[in-house]
Formats: sequence, structure tokens, C-alpha cells
Amino acid sequence: MTLHEVAHRAEYKYPEISIANKDWVRARCEKGGFSSQPTKLSGLVPEGKYKEDEVALEDTFVDPYVGKVYPDLASEVLSMGLEHFSSEKLLTRLYTQDPEHVFLTLGAIKTMHGKDNW
Repeated sequence: MTLHEVAHRAEYKYPEISIANKDWVRARCEKGGFSSQPTKLSGLVPEGKYKEDEVALEDTFVDPYVGKVYPDLASEVLSMGLEHFSSEKLLTRLYTQDPEHVFLTLGAIKTMHGKDNW
């Protein structure tokens, strides 16, 4: 949970990370032939407990929540990516299912590492 929330802070502190994450989600959806229109998360994950106004762009993400759409700088890309860095098992799962997401997360970490005042 801590890694997840730190990632949200990073997106606000470094908007270039947020922009890269949102662009990545849109590009993935377009490339994968999915709709560019958000879908209710409750429809993508019927067993989930999502509110009716929570929407996401659909793709083959490790979890549909990765594609969640926010009106501001927030996304779930870095948050969900960092969560998978919390254990070898989760990281292996993410790398196996979506290596691109792993490398995007590593790029964000490198970007933050190179900044002052983190």
C-alpha cells in the first residue's frame, strides 16, 4: 500500500511521469484495438467493488485497474507497477504478463532518482 501511495505523490510532483503513464495507457489501447472510450470498472471486473463512476481504458494490463482514468494527473500505472516490485513473485508475474509495464515503471524510478528534493 505504501508503494502505491508514494507513486501517486510522484505523479503530482513530476508531471512528466504522469503524462508518460497516461500516454502509455492510451497508446496501448489503440495498439491493441480496444476502444478509446472508458468502460466502467464494475463491468471490467464484475466481482470488484468499484463505484459506478470509476472508469478505465481496457487493454491486456495485468489488472484492469491499471487503465483507470482520472481527470487530473493521477493514474494507476506507476502505483500498480510499484506494487508488483514488492515481492519477487509479483514482479515475476508482471514481467511475464507485461514486460512493457515493468520497463515503464523502471523508467519512472530512474526519472525520480535523477531529480532533486525527492
